[in-house]
Amino acid sequence: MFIGNQRINIFFEKAVASGKFAQVYCLSGVDQVGKRTLAFQLAAKLLDVAVEKLPNCPDFYYLNRGIDEKTGKERKEISVGQIRTLRSFLQNQSWQGGWRVIIIDEAEFLNEESGNALLKNLEEPGDKTVFFLLTQNDDLLLPTIRSRSEVWSLGLVEDEEIKKGLLGLGCVEEMADRIIYLASGRPGRAIDFFQNEIKLQEWEEEIRRWQDLWKKPVHERMKILEAVVSEKDDSERKEIRLQKILDIWTEEGQRMLREKTLSGDCAGALILVEVIDTLGAAKEMLGQNINPKMVMEKIILKF
Repeated sequence: MFIGNQRINIFFEKAVASGKFAQVYCLSGVDQVGKRTLAFQLAAKLLDVAVEKLPNCPDFYYLNRGIDEKTGKERKEISVGQIRTLRSFLQNQSWQGGWRVIIIDEAEFLNEESGNALLKNLEEPGDKTVFFLLTQNDDLLLPTIRSRSEVWSLGLVEDEEIKKGLLGLGCVEEMADRIIYLASGRPGRAIDFFQNEIKLQEWEEEIRRWQDLWKKPVHERMKILEAVVSEKDDSERKEIRLQKILDIWTEEGQRMLREKTLSGDCAGALILVEVIDTLGAAKEMLGQNINPKMVMEKIILKF
C-alpha cells in the first residue's frame, strides 16, 4: 500500500493510463518513505500482474547490491557483472509483447565501471522499456546516470496521513498512535510495524534503553553497554545489529535535540549534538570491522 506523496502517485497513475513514460525515472528519498512500494506498484500495473507475482514475471527485473557469495556479506557496490547480466535480459524481446520494467535499488552504489556499462541501456533501452532507479540521495548518483534520469523526490509523510493509511489497513487507533511516534514520517516503517508487532516492541525497547543511558551513572551505562554488545542474533552479523541500534539511538537523539532546541536548553542541545556526531562516527567504525566493544565504549563515555 502506497501512503503519502500523492502528487507523485497521481502523476504516475496518469502515465500508466496514457502509456506514456520516460525511459528512466529516479525515485529519491529516505529509507522506507515509499520508493520501492511505488516502483513495484507501477511495475505490477504495467505488466498486469499482482505485486507478489512480479518476481516470477519474465518481463520484470529487480537489481540491488545483493550478497557476496564468497563473504556472505552485502556487497559494497553494484558490480559490472550484475549489470552485464541485466544487459543479457535486455537483449531479449518482451515475453508478453508489452512492457519491460527494470528496478535498480540502491542505485547510488553503482560504481564508475558498472555505471558506464549501464549507460548505453539507459540511452537506448528499447521499445516499451522503463527503468526505475531508487536512491536515498540522488546527488550520490553518478552524474552521467543522474543526467539521463527524470528525478522525483519523495518527502516524509504527515502523521495524520500515515495514521489514516494504518486505520484503513485495520490497525486499531491505540496501536496506530504508538506506530506514528516511531515512524518519523516513513509509511514503509509504519506498515512494517503494523504487520509485525514484535518489531514495534523491539524498537520501543531500544528507545527505553537509550533513555536509560541518560539517567544512569557511568558504571551503570557500562552494564548497559555489555548487554548491548553481548546480545546474540543468529539471523545477522553483530556489526549489522549494532548499526541498526545506533540508527534508532540517532533518531531518538535527534528527536530529543529538537525538543531541547525549542525549549531553549542550549547546553543540553550541544551535548546531544556531540553524542549524535559520535553515533554517526561509531556506525562508520563498525563498517570498518573495528572491535564492537571499543566502538560502543566511545559512545557511552560521551554522555
